[in-house]
Amino acid sequence: MWSWALLIQPLLWWRLAHSSEHHVIDSPLPNNESSPSSISTSLFADLERLSRLVDVSYCIGSTGVHKPFQCLSRCKEFPGLSLAMTWSTGFLMGDSCGYIAVDHGSKWMENQDGGVSGERNGAIIVAFRGTYSIANTVVDLGTIPQEYVPYPAPDDDDSDFLENYRRKCDNCTVHMGFLHSWRMARGTVVPELKALRKK
Repeated sequence: MWSWALLIQPLLWWRLAHSSEHHVIDSPLPNNESSPSSISTSLFADLERLSRLVDVSYCIGSTGVHKPFQCLSRCKEFPGLSLAMTWSTGFLMGDSCGYIAVDHGSKWMENQDGGVSGERNGAIIVAFRGTYSIANTVVDLGTIPQEYVPYPAPDDDDSDFLENYRRKCDNCTVHMGFLHSWRMARGTVVPELKALRKK
């Protein structure tokens, strides 16, 4: 049962010993009157909704997510969504998993205890599953900063788009593990997003 912990322990010690990052000691933020002490109800509702949408991604690889948008988790809470695709890049180092769904928009009203009211516009949802396995944990430990090239990357074969859209990001970095996971998934995710945006 504990054999996996014994196998991963040397990797963790090596990673700690060879870290190129500076260690930061957690400390409370200074009392700054200009920082908000709360967030708006609508922002909180949006963040809570997005967290439930990401919860659905944990069904991929176990019980599954199926069209139109069905799963054993929270799919029934989103009747306005339709599943476009799911992906899983494998079970080895750098596996990435998630789904793309289309939110056709929904109307919501103020409830009695002061909930939000309004109308949500349509959107394309791209949800990545978080850390789920030991392999994910090892990849996530790859915190060495890597150069980040914003989308679209030079290897995208979309010359018309590239001529009109150039984005530069000086001194931008991303953790090596997350960048590796994105590179594993982007060949599947980006073409689907391009197709959905054309619709």
